Amino acid sequence: MGIPEEGKKYSWADMLSWPEEWGYELIRGEVRHMDTPTTIHQMAYGEVVFQIYSWLKGNPHWKTLGFFDVLLFASRGYDPEDVDTVLQPDLIVGERSRFGDYGYAGAPDLVVEILDPETADFDTSMKLDLYEAAGVREYWLLDPYGRELRVCLSEEGAFRHRKVYTGAAMVPVSFLDGLTVDLGKVFEATVF
Repeated sequence: MGIPEEGKKYSWADMLSWPEEWGYELIRGEVRHMDTPTTIHQMAYGEVVFQIYSWLKGNPHWKTLGFFDVLLFASRGYDPEDVDTVLQPDLIVGERSRFGDYGYAGAPDLVVEILDPETADFDTSMKLDLYEAAGVREYWLLDPYGRELRVCLSEEGAFRHRKVYTGAAMVPVSFLDGLTVDLGKVFEATVF
């Protein structure tokens, strides 16, 4: 199959046949082309991944990956033809058993999106709403340009607790006792 057309409805099964060099997400069957991340985005991403992966390494229950298809509303045993919402967050942490060869089934426990000027509005509105509706426990919006991190914590199915971290704060992952991200190191990594 060639490059997807705007205005047409697709499923994850269709998405798997598209050229790998293109980045796509599906929202209720509608295709969204993903922009190439900026250098600052990638530098922040690398540091966050390093810190979280280093802490989780060897953990039998939790796993982390970035730029991986998240079949947000899919349950185990899903049919790829029935999956119409597929996002590719910058980073997720979730149960090991829900990672497949090509995607993560359902809502991850932690989603991290690193804001670029071109994607910030989408990440703070549409994606926030989708993650909340799917039951993501914790959503991080990391802004390396504004040098802040907004953390949204779910309570009873809604992001009720929101906190903003700046500077060299140590940011805890609410559901993993002892895992913190050193925000100062993340921001230091974006200076080149």
